[in-house]
Amino acid sequence: MTTIPPAEPDNALIMGQTVHTGIEKSLEEAIKEYSFSYPIITDAAKTYLRSFDYIVSDEYHYMVTDASFNDHVDASYEAIKELWTTKTCIFMSATARPFFDYWELRKMIPEGQHYRLPMDYRFVSSVKFFYRDDDELDIIRRVQPGEKILVFVNTIAKLRKLRDTLKAEGIEDVACLCSKYRQEAEEFDKLDDVLKGNVLQHQVTLTTTTLYNGVDMKDRALKYVVSELWNPLLNAQILGRKRPLDEGDTCAVYLLHYPKERLEGEVKKIQKYQLEPVEAYKEWFDDKKAWKAYLHQPETLEILKKSHTVVLDPREGEYCWRKRANLQARVERVFLLQMLEQGYQTELLKKIDESLLAKVERLEPPLLEYLDAHLNEERYYQDWQKIFFELGHIYNKADRHAEKSLPSYTFARQWLQHYGYDLGSKQKRFEAGQKKMVWWVTKLEN
Repeated sequence: MTTIPPAEPDNALIMGQTVHTGIEKSLEEAIKEYSFSYPIITDAAKTYLRSFDYIVSDEYHYMVTDASFNDHVDASYEAIKELWTTKTCIFMSATARPFFDYWELRKMIPEGQHYRLPMDYRFVSSVKFFYRDDDELDIIRRVQPGEKILVFVNTIAKLRKLRDTLKAEGIEDVACLCSKYRQEAEEFDKLDDVLKGNVLQHQVTLTTTTLYNGVDMKDRALKYVVSELWNPLLNAQILGRKRPLDEGDTCAVYLLHYPKERLEGEVKKIQKYQLEPVEAYKEWFDDKKAWKAYLHQPETLEILKKSHTVVLDPREGEYCWRKRANLQARVERVFLLQMLEQGYQTELLKKIDESLLAKVERLEPPLLEYLDAHLNEERYYQDWQKIFFELGHIYNKADRHAEKSLPSYTFARQWLQHYGYDLGSKQKRFEAGQKKMVWWVTKLEN
């Protein structure tokens, strides 16, 4: 916790992800000194908070995005909540709409005291959805000299896999970043090696959500932003990392598509590992015998290892209910159910900003450009199979995640027809008198 004693003429405290800094000269000076760390609100800090007339809580979406991994969010929330009725509290965020909309619905915000600035996504040139790891790799491979790409991955395992795959292909200018608080951080780059003066230092930057918040990138070379995450609040923050220098400073956005089965899986995980432990805690925790019986059920300890809502407090030696993490789980479940009902892509973009719906374009595989240059060329069918496999990542559907095999004529033709092409086939006699199967690609008429 970094604080500066209160001083005139202003008596205020800015709280971003924690108590950040008091104001010595003016609000502008305080903002210049703004830095982020994890919220730790002690009893002494609560007393100190009461000495201020104005409390500015910046990045307030933190309460429903980071509560799952930060033990101190509940303490921060309660400390600020105590001051609502006696101090002027200003809550700020570009993406805390679940909080603010709820407050408006419950009439908790006095009339005329909710200020909303329109989002400006003019710097987003296009939005495209990708479906597979192969698509993501193609996006990265297309980055040209002088351009940069920022990729947000879902897991540490994916961070390693993507890094190793790119380097195996000879793409060396790759930086990897995860939270400095993770034990795996030592094997990756440091923030200072990745970003200096708001400019990315590498052509390809792979990161977990550690860069999703509070980091500004004023880098004209940043032309592509990729996200594997489904959460609209996190994705809104991710898009906000790009701070355009002028109207010509734009970038393309690529978002991973989540099919129905995967969304349903996310709902089940939230229910099992986050919401059900809370119900058990509320029902049995005060009854020591009943709680002990719950803990000795076969699945309970495995579930609690993955729970962010009911966790073991090492200081107290017993389990506690983290209410902000519970709220985060409930908000995420509502998002997922709405996506299942309304459609993932549309609902995701609507929750970020509806203006993005008009920017959606289809992701064109790199194979299509090759096909346009080689229409009507008759080739031995296995040569075309290899091209379809390597450039289009077309393989037999039955392969799923097993070793991929070259595509059959039927499957390759179905894929091509989806993109406005067709595949011809015939037996052709060559000079040696041998008959061989040849394929050729044509373009379908509109």
